[in-house]
Amino acid sequence: MNKPRLPGACRRAKHCRREIVDAIFYVVDNGTKWRALPADFPPWSTVYNHFCGGNPPVHPGLARRAA
Repeated sequence: MNKPRLPGACRRAKHCRREIVDAIFYVVDNGTKWRALPADFPPWSTVYNHFCGGNPPVHPGLARRAA
């Protein structure tokens, strides 16, 4: 018997968390703007949303370093 699913409950991540963290480090280390992320990284909006409190939020120490 199939159980009903909640919307988005079993959704797979579109981008690897490692790529998102690497993109955040790139912005922090190079001082670039979010929208200036190279195409090698996930979209800037995805990276920014994870940085600002995505699921799960970025480590507070990294957030303080970038601010």
